[in-house]
Amino acid sequence: MYPTLADPDSDESVALRAASGSHPDFAVLVKRFQGPLFRFILSRVRRAEEAEDIAQQCFVQAWKHLPRWRPEARFSTWLYTIAHRAALNQLRRAVPLPLEEAPEPSTNHHAGNDCERADNSSQIWDLARSELPANQHEALWLFYGEDLSVEEIAALTGTGKSLVKIRLFRARIKLKSLIARLDRRTATSALLRFTTPSRP
Repeated sequence: MYPTLADPDSDESVALRAASGSHPDFAVLVKRFQGPLFRFILSRVRRAEEAEDIAQQCFVQAWKHLPRWRPEARFSTWLYTIAHRAALNQLRRAVPLPLEEAPEPSTNHHAGNDCERADNSSQIWDLARSELPANQHEALWLFYGEDLSVEEIAALTGTGKSLVKIRLFRARIKLKSLIARLDRRTATSALLRFTTPSRP
């Protein structure tokens, strides 16, 4: 896939100007990608503070190495490759969390309250992040959230296309099941609230 440079506001056009030393254009890229990049890294390291630090480091590295980027590749793929490697490096250095700091189990608020309305896209992504294995969430986010192709995801993550397809398939099946289960719980809860007589 070759990005078009005809649109002066495309990520690739902005990145080319930033690569020439334009700080304002790089600021545009930071504004566009800081949220998605943070969520992508968070899906790997699972701690917001670490994800914020890594995202900042990624933008520093991106600015430093941007002159090496070529528009034959999508800018987003190049940036997420930096983030993917940075997250892996952090995981290799990570010290196991004390029990009191360990992430909440799968019954946390992301899998309950935040997904009470599972048709809301942001809540569905919260559910995916909290319930899916990191590699499945990563594949799902890159495919649907960032519109990367299977080939681009495989190149970014250093895996084969077949494995990316398997992760996407398993993620969709599991997420569909989780959403259906939450829908039933929500409906049951609402029914109980409706049918339980109020106190006199």
